[in-house]
Amino acid sequence: MPFGQVVVGPPGSGKTTYCRGLQQFLAASGRKVAIVNLDPANDMLPYEAAVDVADLVCLEEVMAELKLGPNGGLLYCMDYLAKNLDWLQERLEPLAKDDYYFLLDCPGQVELFAVDGTSYPAPSPPGGDSAAGSRQPPHDEDLTSGAASRLGRDAAGTSSGSGGGGSLRAVLRALAEAWGYRLVAVQLVDAHLCTDPSKYLSALLLSLNTMLHLELPHINVLSKMDLVRQYGKLDFNLEYYTEVQDLGFLVAAMGGKPFSNRFRKLSLGLCEVVEEYGLVSFMPLAIQEKETLRKLVLAADKANGYCFATLRGHTPYPPEILYGSAGHGLAEKDIWLSMQERYLDGDVSERLAAGEGGTTAAVQEGGTASAGV
Repeated sequence: MPFGQVVVGPPGSGKTTYCRGLQQFLAASGRKVAIVNLDPANDMLPYEAAVDVADLVCLEEVMAELKLGPNGGLLYCMDYLAKNLDWLQERLEPLAKDDYYFLLDCPGQVELFAVDGTSYPAPSPPGGDSAAGSRQPPHDEDLTSGAASRLGRDAAGTSSGSGGGGSLRAVLRALAEAWGYRLVAVQLVDAHLCTDPSKYLSALLLSLNTMLHLELPHINVLSKMDLVRQYGKLDFNLEYYTEVQDLGFLVAAMGGKPFSNRFRKLSLGLCEVVEEYGLVSFMPLAIQEKETLRKLVLAADKANGYCFATLRGHTPYPPEILYGSAGHGLAEKDIWLSMQERYLDGDVSERLAAGEGGTTAAVQEGGTASAGV
């Protein structure tokens, strides 16, 4: 039974770096890892991809032939992949039989997770024989003949469909439901968004939307924690951002700017949506910190079931790991507190004692456990 992670997140959130770092981390522990690049725009890979969607379809040729922009071309490429799942299955099967753990490096465009439009059919690949090696990118008459109808456009050239927003989900659904892969989605969000309450709220909405769209076990991650200090101080302690509670304080932290006041009611409503679902929380990650990466791997292995029944029919974890023994390694609170002290401005208790906690101190006085220590 194959296991793996679906690595998603906005462009620049560190997905490719995470895949490379995690591959090295797992390889050191004896786990065989195969990275599957599903982003045709990612043409400078720092790792060796076991499967690369660029071998199936070329984004640059799609953009040139169909006169699409980068996002439209990417949607088309995802539709093309969804229409040629046999190509993907043929390349994954040998790796799955050899007990590889899969990391799916996905595109970051929001359209792939926010649109559920009608998927347009992609052209048949040249040759038609799926077993005859790698398929060539679509071009010439195969790509351009009837392109308007394939793109869901009417005679006037306007779009009659929403494009390929559901194609990535169709690919993942085939993996999880038809082929029996046990997957967990790992969503990376750049931690610097926490320095701006409005951006952090946007990250919450994107994370919630992705969780509902993919319909997979899900872990949200604040990546690049080691760089967050470069963007300024946080209004709250790190725990407030990881636990995602009492978001009304977030709106208060937006300040008295005219733009913020104008949309205050909207911001409060969006915060209520996130809180009512109660699904979003984050794990902090600095990719060079082995302990935070180990915690994330453990959470992912629990979510997709790898730690309970691996491909070899037994679990690689001792019982105290399986059942979350608090005595093993750093507890979750210890991790965020350690990262708060290392990567933010000084020790938390010292800042509060000195009256430098800002909004954090005010929240703590108000009795909000999630915002203070």
